[in-house]
Order: sequence, then structure tokens, then C-alpha cells
Amino acid sequence: MRAAIPFARKFSYGTSKGDNRAMWLDQKTSSILVAALAVVVLGSCVQSTGPSASEDAPHSKDVVPAQSAPAVEILSWDQAQKRRDRFRGKVVVLDVWSTFCDPCVREFPNLVKLQDRLGNKVACISFNTDYTGAKDEPPESFRKRVLAFLTAQDARLLNVLSSDPNEEFFTKIRLGGPPAVFVYDRQGKLVKRFDNSQVPKTPEFTYKNDVVPLVERLLAQPDPGRQ
Repeated sequence: MRAAIPFARKFSYGTSKGDNRAMWLDQKTSSILVAALAVVVLGSCVQSTGPSASEDAPHSKDVVPAQSAPAVEILSWDQAQKRRDRFRGKVVVLDVWSTFCDPCVREFPNLVKLQDRLGNKVACISFNTDYTGAKDEPPESFRKRVLAFLTAQDARLLNVLSSDPNEEFFTKIRLGGPPAVFVYDRQGKLVKRFDNSQVPKTPEFTYKNDVVPLVERLLAQPDPGRQ
């Protein structure tokens, strides 16, 4: 049975030229209205038979956000330590480095590989010490250089550019200079600091021989938070 069109206007056929024109306009108007109604009805049918937006979209808890491009934050050492403390429950590897330090640059790709390989079990942080404290070279002036290096390494970590002048920073933590790697257990306790400034002189540390084996040993230990 054909559905009634409630908004179709009634008209009578006339014999005059004006009546014929009015009749033609009424017919044209009705045709347009019928076509519009058909589009609305057809659209309703398509929506009723197809999957709803809520059914088609994945649940929010199942959505894994895409990893962002490398970025860098300007923080002091104390601020970086507060950020590190948020990673309780994970083994944390904090790498103190500089773009002017050859051993740092040579070993940095291994920091990135460690994060990529162990994923959510570890949290890797890079702490850059390029800033010297010169008045005409604020920390922000080093961002471009540091970010270019991080991008080339695809270092999608927590990357920090130190706002502490490097010599003051090294004195504060009693470090002769970069590189240095701090490894923390799941409870946030410092387990080991690797650096090349020990006296007497020791062989340079590497991720392969020193950092990675320690991280794997810590991960192999029972997690107190899950007991």
C-alpha cells in the first residue's frame, strides 16, 4: 500500500493559461517533495540495517594510542626525578648524555632498542646535558640540535633537556661527566649507576655488557607489587 504524503498540496485542473501554470507548479512541487521523502526513507533504512557507530568503533579500553614522534621537555634534574617516580612498578633506565659526547652518541641507539624490546616492562628516560649555563644560550637554544638527534634515533621515550647548567649538575650528582646510566628497580630504588669516571679507571660500560644484563636480572625477580 502506498504511503500517504501528508504535505502534498491539493489542486484542481484549470483551463486558463494561469490555471495551467499553477497546476504545473503544483505538480513540480509535489514531485520534489516526493523525491525528498524517498531519500529520507531510504536513508533511514540504510541506517537501521547497517552497524551502529558504537558497534563499529572499538571499545575505548581496547584502543592503543599511536606512538608519537620524538619530543623533548626542558626540566631540571629534580623535576626529572619526580617524573621518574611515576614509573613505579617498572624497571627504569635513566641515561645521562650529551650530543658532544662520543660514547653517549655511540651507545644511545641501545637505549632505544632496550625500550622497544622490553616495552611496558621498562621505562627509559634520556637526560641531555648540552646546556652550559651561558647567558646567551638558554636551554631552549639547544632544543633543535637535541631534537634532531632524537628524531634520527626514533627515540620515543621520555626525553629531557636539562635546565641545570651541566657543570653545576655534574658537581651536584658527583659525576665527572657523561655518559652515565642510572638503573632503578620496580620500587624506585637506585640499584646501579654506570659511568666512566671511576677512579681507578675501569673499562667503559656498554648496554650490551652491563646495562641490559642488569635490567634483565631485575625483571626476572618476583614483582612485589603482584604478590
